[in-house]
Amino acid sequence: MEAVQKLADGFADAASVNNTVKRLLTEPIKHAESLIPQPPNPEREITAAAWQTGCEPAADDRQYPFNRKAREDVTLPEFDSAFAPVTGSIWAFQAKTLAEGVARDPKDHGQWKADRRRNRRWHPKS
Repeated sequence: MEAVQKLADGFADAASVNNTVKRLLTEPIKHAESLIPQPPNPEREITAAAWQTGCEPAADDRQYPFNRKAREDVTLPEFDSAFAPVTGSIWAFQAKTLAEGVARDPKDHGQWKADRRRNRRWHPKS
């Protein structure tokens, strides 16, 4: 905006030209932000995909073991529906949404990490 002011000041002898130049140079700058798309937010996309998949690791976060102070335990079927290998909602979510962008790292005891080899700018599937 400082550059706009310097350029507009070059027309100091004609006040109306000065204001017109300033307005014409400033408007595109002010309105450009609404036209520029926001960068993707993988965290928001992953969370939305998790809800669409039905991935709810804590069926009821008021139950133990999801809440250590809870008086009621989560039932085994509820626990299984989330954590069962291959069939649980967490694994279904991983297979449907995260499979393209994450992989197990054998160098780090099988920890799940972003797989930069497959897709450098990964975004979850919808």
